[in-house]
Amino acid sequence: MKRLLRESFRLSDATLAGLQTNYDWVLNARRSLLTVKSVEPMEEFQRIVARVASDEQRISMRSVHQEQ
Repeated sequence: MKRLLRESFRLSDATLAGLQTNYDWVLNARRSLLTVKSVEPMEEFQRIVARVASDEQRISMRSVHQEQ
């Protein structure tokens, strides 16, 4: 499990670098992670990172509107 999570981070380095903020990530692996294809955890991690990026943009836009 740890190997799959580390690999997800390693393969997502460029995506993570695109975020506005550096985060301390805490991931809780499910035991079912052991029975799925290795692509599935990576896809789920990518969805999480995309959601964080979307939230960052939304918050940034809200801040810009409040300053005006």
